[in-house]
Amino acid sequence: MDAPVTRPHKPVKLDDGAFEALPFPALIEQVRKEPAFADAGRSGLTLVRDPAMTVVLTVMRAGATLAEHRAPGPITVVVLEGSISFASGARRTTLRQGMGAVCARGLPHTVEAIEDTAFLIILGGAGA
Repeated sequence: MDAPVTRPHKPVKLDDGAFEALPFPALIEQVRKEPAFADAGRSGLTLVRDPAMTVVLTVMRAGATLAEHRAPGPITVVVLEGSISFASGARRTTLRQGMGAVCARGLPHTVEAIEDTAFLIILGGAGA
C-alpha cells in the first residue's frame, strides 16, 4: 500500500478572521505531481471547506472524465488552465481558460478534459 500523500495545503476554514491568498499555479503543480493524478489522470484538492461554501481545485489530463454525477448544492465552475466540455443531458458547452459556468443543485452533469486542464469547483448553499 502506498504511503499517504502529505499535502502542504490545508483547507481554509472561513471563520471571522479568514483571509488567505491561494497560489493557484503552485497548487496545480502540486496536484499534478501526486500519485492519484499519475494513476487516474485527474485529482482534486479542497482549498476551502465551510458549511456555506466549499472550493475544490480539480486537475485533469486531456481525455480524463468525471462521469455523470449530481452536486448537493449549486456549483460554479471556473477554468484556470486548458479547456473542458461541461454537459448536462443534451446541453453541452466548452469552457476555456477564464470562462465559467453554473449548475443548479442536483442537476446531473459530466466533465471531460479537452486538453490538460485545471479548474475550480465552487459548491455553495446547503450542499457545501
